[in-house]
Amino acid sequence: MLAIHAGQGAEEELGARFVTCFMQAADDAHLPDDPALRASLRAYMEWAVRDVLRYSPRNSTVPSGAPTPHWSWGGLVRPDPG
Repeated sequence: MLAIHAGQGAEEELGARFVTCFMQAADDAHLPDDPALRASLRAYMEWAVRDVLRYSPRNSTVPSGAPTPHWSWGGLVRPDPG
């Protein structure tokens, strides 16, 4: 997914607007108005947008072999540093 968005030149404002639209879509889809659900959805999308925007500048590339992040209700799951 990052490679699809890399190098597109998107600006920070686009990320904020995307999160707003995503949350409106949750309303439009009549997802439960559960505060924990909504907070988790928002947190995930804000994190995902930040991640995508890191690779947004023109000529940016995503390093090959980058780990696939995992998200849970508690947020981003960090790999065990073990």
